[in-house]
Amino acid sequence: MYYAAGGLLGMPMILVNIGDLTPGATITYRAYITIFGAMRFVDDDDYTVGVDPDIMAIFAWTNKGQIRIELYSDNAGDNGAAIPYEYALKTY
Repeated sequence: MYYAAGGLLGMPMILVNIGDLTPGATITYRAYITIFGAMRFVDDDDYTVGVDPDIMAIFAWTNKGQIRIELYSDNAGDNGAAIPYEYALKTY
């Protein structure tokens, strides 16, 4: 939601815990949002388990519509791993 007078922008933020995945693995996230009825790629980044922080902060730069986050690991040992996450609405 955007309030022009107050200048507030509500933005979804997803916090993903990758600390339990294979140390040294590179975890890539890709974020998609719905734009005019179609899922569009908007952001990606890489994190290395054990080097970068255990919590990935993913900002889905949208205030409405659907959000899809995909996580990929370059280590096959992470296939099928459960990844805890938290979804929050950050207001600026």
